[in-house]
Amino acid sequence: VHDEECALEIDDLGLGTENTLDILMEGFFRSFDLAQPPLFRVGYGTLESGRHLLLIDAHHIVTDGLSIRILVEDFLAFYKGEHLSAPDIYYHDYAYWVSENANREKIAEQLLFWKDVFGNGIPRSLLPTDFRREESRTFRGSDVVVEVDDELSNLLLEFAASHETTLFNVLMTVFVILLARIGGQPEVVVGTVTAGRQLLELEDMVGMFVNTLALKYECPDDIPVSHMVRNVERMSQQAFANQDVQFEDLVRELHIEAQPGRNPLFDVMLVMQNFELPAMSIPGLELKSLPVKWKQSKFDLTLFIYEQDRRVRMKFEYDSSLFKEETVKEMGECLLHIAGQVAANHSIAVGEISIRSKEQDLSRQDFMDDLENE
Repeated sequence: VHDEECALEIDDLGLGTENTLDILMEGFFRSFDLAQPPLFRVGYGTLESGRHLLLIDAHHIVTDGLSIRILVEDFLAFYKGEHLSAPDIYYHDYAYWVSENANREKIAEQLLFWKDVFGNGIPRSLLPTDFRREESRTFRGSDVVVEVDDELSNLLLEFAASHETTLFNVLMTVFVILLARIGGQPEVVVGTVTAGRQLLELEDMVGMFVNTLALKYECPDDIPVSHMVRNVERMSQQAFANQDVQFEDLVRELHIEAQPGRNPLFDVMLVMQNFELPAMSIPGLELKSLPVKWKQSKFDLTLFIYEQDRRVRMKFEYDSSLFKEETVKEMGECLLHIAGQVAANHSIAVGEISIRSKEQDLSRQDFMDDLENE
């Protein structure tokens, strides 16, 4: 924790063109030195077209997704000349409360739940890879968009509504079926995140509140997919009800032995992005957000899900030292094919779901054969 105040300098990005935007952003987004505050930087530049570029970068240790929304809202309000009230409490107050174990008994009780979940062992991901796993992670990554059309979006949302569950649970079921089928394993562990803002006082506070949860799911072949969705929902609800145990504390309590090139507990994630940036409107200015090409991946494979105006969007982020782009695209096609069957036939048995629409199935052996030919 940095106690002293520090100045925030604005990086001068100079003059660029529309064609050099990626180069400008790649030079701006770089690693932080945790010992050197602030863990937050701002860059400003001008394009030859007359457009202006404002870039903001913050280390994940001091901010999360909801914090970005709060910062954008405050920036827009301040730019318009509106008064910003000082917060009643600050992040350091929250950090002190957590460090003092103010909810010690509650956490101890929740820890028993997690020890019970993983009491019989931790099923490691057997997802086959194109390249052999290195002993140390490189975190090199890329992403692939999974195109979901309007028809499938509506079917998935209707499935969730008809079974009184969430889109998260429906697509987690689809993802688990994909992982279990390709990996050839009856149980999988999928990571996800929780906003961690259970107290009303934290809703408008900038800081890092996100916690990581490890969700352990079974994927039996002999039950209808609607029953599996219900099982996934039950596990998800129990996990979120016991979210106060910090992930690093759980890893320590479970005495997990480190494995080269792997993360503790899980190597795949599903993240539901259910927050939106505010409408960026300032009189006299036209504002537009720019997508950033992300070239890192903390896990082997992460499925990001977005839902807005009844349109579902999905994206895979993957470790490019493990997978080829075409392999991840194939996984995306399999994911869509599974989702289509689940949404169209709620009573189909899990074991009857095919993972490809083509004649040959994408199986674990297919992946292993390709790997041996590398």
